[in-house]
Amino acid sequence: MFVSLAKNLEVEFLLWWHVLKNMDMEKGQWTLEQRDVNEANFFPQGIWKDLSISIAGIEILRMRLSKVLLSLIATELPNLIRKIKKKFGQCRFWLRRLGEPRITIDEQRSYLLNISQSLQELMKVATDRTYNDLFFGDARSSNGYHKRIRAIVQNFNEEFAD
Repeated sequence: MFVSLAKNLEVEFLLWWHVLKNMDMEKGQWTLEQRDVNEANFFPQGIWKDLSISIAGIEILRMRLSKVLLSLIATELPNLIRKIKKKFGQCRFWLRRLGEPRITIDEQRSYLLNISQSLQELMKVATDRTYNDLFFGDARSSNGYHKRIRAIVQNFNEEFAD
């Protein structure tokens, strides 16, 4: 049964089966060299001698696995490079959106001061109902309407009064 499996007759694998000889634990521990010698002596005899040498033994398995691994890397590497470039581009986009670096405490304070001043100006425009900043957009759009605080409060008050 094992030989027919190894010959890829029973259950067919694309990369075929590969046969190895395990260490005989009853004989104690083997060195890797002893295992290689025992394996080399084992396969050319008995029912195993009909197997192709390309599917038996650890050395050939190492070479086969190296080729399979190299093939997989060659196949997947372009896709991996594309994904890395895409992620790199996204990171650069988000870094640009953060603006200039603010490394020192003074740069950080200045940045926060500018943000708070901009917020103060937007709140003043919103409470005065002038809405002349681009932030507020078009009043007829849903997004623009929801940025008009006084209009929303006034509509809620009228709904409440009704």
